[in-house]
Amino acid sequence: LIFLFTPPFLLIQSAHWFFFLLDELLFPGYRKIRIREPLFVVGLPRSGTTFLQRVLARDESRFTTTHLWELLLAPSITQRKILLGLGALDRTLGRPAGRLLAWTDSRGFRWMEAIHQVSLTDPEEDYFLLLPVFACFLLVVPYPYHPAIWELARFDELPEKKRRAILGFYCRALQRHLYVAGPEKQILSKNPAFTPFLRSLLESFPDARVLCCVRDPEKAVPSVLSSLRPGAEFLGYEMSEPRIRNAFVDMLVHFSEHALDVLGKEPENRYTFVPMPALKADVRRFVLE
Repeated sequence: LIFLFTPPFLLIQSAHWFFFLLDELLFPGYRKIRIREPLFVVGLPRSGTTFLQRVLARDESRFTTTHLWELLLAPSITQRKILLGLGALDRTLGRPAGRLLAWTDSRGFRWMEAIHQVSLTDPEEDYFLLLPVFACFLLVVPYPYHPAIWELARFDELPEKKRRAILGFYCRALQRHLYVAGPEKQILSKNPAFTPFLRSLLESFPDARVLCCVRDPEKAVPSVLSSLRPGAEFLGYEMSEPRIRNAFVDMLVHFSEHALDVLGKEPENRYTFVPMPALKADVRRFVLE
């Protein structure tokens, strides 16, 4: 399965790099866009981060967030403009391609329902933007023993040169997104896997704000492991294997300790902890206040 997966994956990333080069030639002005007061939603996986992102994303006059189709199919400005143009043409023809895509979409991501509902048009975690530089922690599912992927779970401990290179690429990816979505918009980024990035993110974006979702570890840890089990079984390994299970548990412990350590040293107006029970009890009151 890995043998079949890797060549097309590398081919897709190579295509993205070709379009990144076209961006530099066709839309060089994107690098001048200022990323204004980005809002990062982090915390333990399975702690309500997806729910919070999708609630906040409804405020389209203020926020812009990435959608799955943009992350997987169009991380470059050139790709996005091509697909948006094709979408406009499809709508004038009665949406034949749109209906086919919706049918495929509804069936193609059923395997992800154990984690959360997934659609190409839904807001999604923008760590997918780091796939072209192989810095997306999701790669741990197909490559569970690769040490370079596990290093991302302690990102703030990596050498400064490596951190700066990855965050520089991420910053340009956000600038590309704003170039199309509107430079006046505020980035809404939701990534539990960015919890170990917190110190670096706050240094790179001095006016950033953080919402850190919190859930009882006795519920969060089993939920994380069970959500990854179908992917692991499909690829031929078990989440219960001690080497893998212990690595994930250690990672989640680090997420919690690192968030408390980093945010505890920041001014209180830069972050808010979001307890999952309070969010579920009255989401309207919690978000508005």
